[in-house]
Amino acid sequence: MAPLELLTSSSPFGYRVSPITGAGGDFHLGQDFAAGCGTRVYSADAGVVRAAGWHPWGGGNRVELDHGNGLITTYNHLEAVAVRTGDSVQVGQVIARVGTTGWSTGCHLHFETILNGKHTSPLHWTLLRIRQVDQLEDIAMVSYEARPVDFGAQRWAIPVAEDNSHTVLGGEEELSEPPPVEGPVTTSEPPDGAPTEEPASDTTSPESASPDPTATETATESATGTATETATSTASPSPTASTPRATRTPAGTSSATPTTTSPPPRAPHQPPRALRLR
Repeated sequence: MAPLELLTSSSPFGYRVSPITGAGGDFHLGQDFAAGCGTRVYSADAGVVRAAGWHPWGGGNRVELDHGNGLITTYNHLEAVAVRTGDSVQVGQVIARVGTTGWSTGCHLHFETILNGKHTSPLHWTLLRIRQVDQLEDIAMVSYEARPVDFGAQRWAIPVAEDNSHTVLGGEEELSEPPPVEGPVTTSEPPDGAPTEEPASDTTSPESASPDPTATETATESATGTATETATSTASPSPTASTPRATRTPAGTSSATPTTTSPPPRAPHQPPRALRLR
């Protein structure tokens, strides 16, 4: 069903010159329909309101409807919203009024169709004409423009990384999942009493299962006068354990300086995967 009684196409889906910055190569994720502020906006199909509120990435007052079968429609730059997250809506139900909130240069409806995580052109769908024939009573609506943005309040259809960065500006190569958050890998020890695993050794000898505090190194002189070193212990302890440190003396010999050993290392905890955001 059409989201407006009269569809007057303006800015199309796809690449365009940005009306905000004037730069080329901007990928428009929806279809704009020119309409006066205050014009009634209808639900394109029956579904559930998956998000309604202030969209921090340009949508202004925004409503997202989940219609099932992987289809989501969004309604942006609204003057006011008549539904809340979690509401069930019927096809043709009044859900908002046209506005110019967010990244907008005038009154219009920015309408999106997202199928299985990918934005598609709304003009590829059949939008049946809708006409309001019954007299409507006043519908209570609210604007979220003056309210502070709570990034955790809504899970918008556009994928967002953990740091709330916008990750969907790839045009036709749009990401349906946020990328992994890059950074140093942190490890932590499991709670006391949790099972632990010993680090794997690089030898099958039973004697190399744990580091030997008395391990020493010997140095021999070869025929050419160069020194070679052989270690009596081949264990590969975890970097978190305290192990003997070998020191080299000027005379070409080496001695081991044992240090205090700590309990057997625990298996490092794997960091969680990046959360999905869409």
